[in-house]
Amino acid sequence: MLAFGWASGDMDLKPKRVYIGGGGELATAREVLKHPSVEEVVMVDLDKMVVDVSREQLHEWSTGCFSDPRLTVHYTDAHAWLNRSDADTGLFDLIIMDIADPFEAGPGIALYTQEFYRIAKSKLTPGGVFVTQSGPGGLLTHTECFTSVHRTLQSVFEHVLPYTAEIPSFGSNWGWNLAFDASGVRNSRLSSSEALEAGSTFKDLSMTSLSTRLKSRVDPGGLRFYDGEGHRGIFHISKPIRDSIALEERIITKDNPVFML
Repeated sequence: MLAFGWASGDMDLKPKRVYIGGGGELATAREVLKHPSVEEVVMVDLDKMVVDVSREQLHEWSTGCFSDPRLTVHYTDAHAWLNRSDADTGLFDLIIMDIADPFEAGPGIALYTQEFYRIAKSKLTPGGVFVTQSGPGGLLTHTECFTSVHRTLQSVFEHVLPYTAEIPSFGSNWGWNLAFDASGVRNSRLSSSEALEAGSTFKDLSMTSLSTRLKSRVDPGGLRFYDGEGHRGIFHISKPIRDSIALEERIITKDNPVFML
């Protein structure tokens, strides 16, 4: 997974404790659990029926998850679960939001707000990384919410890296954002310029370098999508989309939501 590619770059992140918001089809948990650095995965999904159906009918999506003692699943609201005391939740090295799209009548809109991103940031360990799905990332669809999610994360985190990938079942490019702070790239303080350089270094890692580092961390045969060449592809976003990201001014809040069309 991309966040573990970050761990395989020049940064020192080796996630031990991972939070997954949503993820009911279990594929995210399946991929996270492939990485030997991971000691605990906490997954919080609102809909137990989705998880049960995935376990029963989508075996290739959930392979090995529930037999792995590192995984704990809670069936409740991902926002409410995380918005508790540190003593109740603990801190996480990596937070992944694999959640429903921000539809007006949907359950996920609160998980795209500035208020929630502040909560999530407070639950990260030094060196922690936050990743969220961010809606359509295609040439004609990226301004629905991808750019505003990016802008909202920028209002909370010091650095945000957008990326896109083709999702066959959606018939579209889809967007994600990876966020971190200057003080969180390594376990020591970095200046803003150093953190930006670190993010750029990660984004522009050579195909050979990243593939070699991934092999040292996980069985390369277990990764069906992510490798050095794929990494470079997802970060090299077309100029019209980069221009839209640069011009975006909307910040998503509880009182000023942005809905996917």
